[in-house]
Amino acid sequence: MDIHIQNLDFAYKKEIIFHQLNASLHFNNDCIVLMGHNGAGKTTLFNLICGILTPQSGKISLSKPNDIAYLPYDSNLYFNLTVIANIKFWYQIYNNQSLDLNDAFFNELIDCLKLRQLLNKKCIHLSSGEEKKVAFLITILSHSKLMVLDEPFNGIDPISTIEITNLINSLTKKGFNFLISSHQLDILEKVATQYIIMRDYKIIEMNYKNKINNESFYKKYKEIYGDESHENMVEYI
Repeated sequence: MDIHIQNLDFAYKKEIIFHQLNASLHFNNDCIVLMGHNGAGKTTLFNLICGILTPQSGKISLSKPNDIAYLPYDSNLYFNLTVIANIKFWYQIYNNQSLDLNDAFFNELIDCLKLRQLLNKKCIHLSSGEEKKVAFLITILSHSKLMVLDEPFNGIDPISTIEITNLINSLTKKGFNFLISSHQLDILEKVATQYIIMRDYKIIEMNYKNKINNESFYKKYKEIYGDESHENMVEYI
């Protein structure tokens, strides 16, 4: 899966967000993490990549445009339905077929995310962390080549965070690809194979994680944001 961004211009009304943005993202069993302060352009870039927004000029080319799933910051669950009803509905939308409840991959995901006891619970009664895990599960069940996740760890307790990071690492090894944004740099370090740092609607740095040796994401982030690196970011541990 490749994404090529060429001379991209995008503006909200009169506010210019991106001007002549260029980048190429190459996925090969990869998790690319996107870092940057609030307002750096991360969510807008995700919406453009996923086709939710249209640029004024330039283009974004995907090698497999119909093989991408998006988990936005706000989940798209139907809160009057149960967890399993939501899963069945979105599985049908993504895969154009009914979900087999005996499917081994489905049951593996349910157990990894500790969701089995929640299947018959209405989504309106879920905690924010439980809601995130259900939405994450639905995204994975799309079987898309690329999963785009906007702040998937927000509002999730430490144990659930470990469950999700372990699952992302396992799925990456199995051929899935991820593009993830988060302010939680310590978590991103556990899943990243590549990284991108944005500031003021520009891509300032992008590289493979193994190219920075033992240098932490926090240090890389601080090099770009300086004293501002303590703002809008969960404390690095």
